[in-house]
Amino acid sequence: MSSGILQRVKNDLIYGGARLLMAPFGALSYEGAVGLGAAIGRLAYHLAAGERRRALAHLRIAFGEQRDEAELGSLVRACFEHLGRSAGELLAIRSGRVRLEELVLFDDADRERIRRAYSCGRGLIGVTGHLGNWELMAMGVSAAGFRVNTVARRSYDPRFDRMIESFRNKHGVYCLYRRDRDLAVRAAEVFSRNELLGLLIDQDTRVPSVFADFFGRPAATPIGAAWLARRHSCPVVTFFTFRRPDGRHQVVVSEPIEPSRSDDLQQALAADTAEYNRRIEAQIREHPEQWVWMHRRWKTRPPG
Repeated sequence: MSSGILQRVKNDLIYGGARLLMAPFGALSYEGAVGLGAAIGRLAYHLAAGERRRALAHLRIAFGEQRDEAELGSLVRACFEHLGRSAGELLAIRSGRVRLEELVLFDDADRERIRRAYSCGRGLIGVTGHLGNWELMAMGVSAAGFRVNTVARRSYDPRFDRMIESFRNKHGVYCLYRRDRDLAVRAAEVFSRNELLGLLIDQDTRVPSVFADFFGRPAATPIGAAWLARRHSCPVVTFFTFRRPDGRHQVVVSEPIEPSRSDDLQQALAADTAEYNRRIEAQIREHPEQWVWMHRRWKTRPPG
């Protein structure tokens, strides 16, 4: 059997398994779906030994001098449970078990910050990271009356892309894809319509990046947000969300971030990106159990 056929069989099994795993959530209440997601997250903590060790190693980098091993181990467990709970929340929304307006909350001051940022008429860039339930946040921002576009990466399997894009579109979130040739054109169209473009910049990816401090170590950080802001003269704000003790989600929005005044473009992009990184780190420090510590954030190293 050729490698191509084997790969297709493998992809079919993964896709079929994902659809099979999703099926029970449709029959559950919202609380039941979230509880099942949390249980799956706890199970993954025990089964995914490599991911568990990696998350613990990264937490040692970030908090090793401030927290003991028992605390760091508890954070790893909480991180896995959080990701499972987040998946349960999204699947419950997919089945119509809860309204976004009841689940995703904004303070009046945060809504007003968004409106003021839009008042320039040139669109808006929303910088964020994989903190809290970031997919839910995008849908909540859309439900609050602000059309959301986001830059995403295509999956290896187009069926997953279609499934995810359909779900996002249904809730007012529209995808631009990272490696598409018309990405720059579509981004310009977003700004010309005075809409929001969301970018997650807290992962080490194969896109133009600079090294910016992240928990005391240089981390390759995408410069796309800083470049687009200068190219289109549009404001940049940060959006973050975190799960509250009552299970709902609070969105916090910053005032527009003042860009670097350096005349050197590369220096300006690096300075702006470093400021975005600093704000992401500050939010992760507030809610460390709600970030993806298993991601290899410091994988790419500076020369030398």
